[in-house]
Amino acid sequence: MAYYLKCGEKLLGTLYPNGNSDFPWIHCDFIPTEHFEEAKPLFDALWRLTEKEYDDDPEGWEKADDI
Repeated sequence: MAYYLKCGEKLLGTLYPNGNSDFPWIHCDFIPTEHFEEAKPLFDALWRLTEKEYDDDPEGWEKADDI
């Protein structure tokens, strides 16, 4: 099984479930394509916000997900 991360018609990468899960999350290994570099700054910003918010606020993931 694999999941495909796309932006429009561009394939950004492929996610392969690695057997770990924490409902409702599925942990995956991510293999980026060359197109992922275009979107990487957005994922980096979301990660920073999530980590900062999550340290002090257990609702941090939900807030970051609203972006």
